[in-house]
Amino acid sequence: MEPETAATRTSVYNPPDGGWRSWMIVLACFILNMCNTVVQGLIFLSDDFNKEFGKDILEAFLAVKELGVVVAAILMVLFGYRVVGIAGCIMYAVGLFVASLLERDMFPIISVLVGGLAAMGSSFLLLTAIVPPLEYFATKRIRAIGIVRVGEVIGVIIFVLGNLSTPSTFGKWRHNFRYTLIPVGIATVCCAFLKPLELNSGRRNCVGYVPGLVDWKLFKDLVLYLLLVIVFLDQFGKPLATNQYNELLANVKIEDIEDIVTTTLATLALNLGELAGLFLMICCCCCWKEREIGTVLIIVGSLNIVAGVLFCIAPSLNALALVAAFGALFGISKGVFNSLLDNTIPDAFGKGHVRIVEGLFGFIAGIAELVIDSAEGGILHKHNWRGSFYIGGGLVIASGIGAFLTRFKKPKNYR
Repeated sequence: MEPETAATRTSVYNPPDGGWRSWMIVLACFILNMCNTVVQGLIFLSDDFNKEFGKDILEAFLAVKELGVVVAAILMVLFGYRVVGIAGCIMYAVGLFVASLLERDMFPIISVLVGGLAAMGSSFLLLTAIVPPLEYFATKRIRAIGIVRVGEVIGVIIFVLGNLSTPSTFGKWRHNFRYTLIPVGIATVCCAFLKPLELNSGRRNCVGYVPGLVDWKLFKDLVLYLLLVIVFLDQFGKPLATNQYNELLANVKIEDIEDIVTTTLATLALNLGELAGLFLMICCCCCWKEREIGTVLIIVGSLNIVAGVLFCIAPSLNALALVAAFGALFGISKGVFNSLLDNTIPDAFGKGHVRIVEGLFGFIAGIAELVIDSAEGGILHKHNWRGSFYIGGGLVIASGIGAFLTRFKKPKNYR
């Protein structure tokens, strides 16, 4: 294995932007993203764990998974994404496998292993899957990041269909936790294949290596903080509504359909829509050359305003076809929004700051995850499930308007 600090012919400032090696990196990140999603699916499909004693642990898992991305970003600056990815796989495997060997009365230890160690492993893999295509490509970056995000959607579809076809296989948490060693092993191979690009910017700082690699005017850039607010509103509003999507589907009269099918239809409507949006973006925008953040913000702002409006009208839908169409349209807007926002990071904040900015985005998403449960409980207590759609839609519309307003403020100049 080559030292990750060794000088290379290319760097984040002079990316390959193509070639077999770069596209193999994309393939590895695609598989890595899919494996990470499959592992999460196996965890959350463990019905006896979720319903009997692990609900709080799973909530902690979701929050730590997002909050831990900022830790992964710092370590990625120091050691590169190969080391961070492999470390994430080790934490995943150790946390889940050891937890599967413990008795239920050892709840505190299981909480640390699953809600802490395994969740941190998931956050490490999350960032490891997204950063390489952003650094390896310039003109073809949007195509690469779209392909990688398809892996996440396919991972969701795989475990949902698996649960539908063989429901008796899932639900036993000890078995599920051990099954995760298979996708984690595949993810480890993918991480070992990743070769980090040189991050040396030529800057040095007496405080240490990380400060020497970061241009500290990044943290004085108002555009960064405005985008963080947009990400918070987006990551708060969308789950607030989609968490009640099963209630929306249940409100439609469907005869002779079992609950598992209803759940599958609800999940696949959203994810198939996201998959369609990503494929549409890959096919139609594969030669995307627009790097002006103002133009990108107009597009993502429009997408979120449309998505927010869809949320607000969704509770009035009373036909299965209309509900499915809503799910598909929302999925399309979600997939394109996330990919376009990722694509603009290197050009807006500098190619050397991709790891840090992605870490900050993940951290803000984690904060949103922390407040969703309490907010959702309050909304459901005062209103019904429809209130989650209305409030979530309002937050998403606000994020879209924020994107429109942010386009009038240009970011600072970075390398």
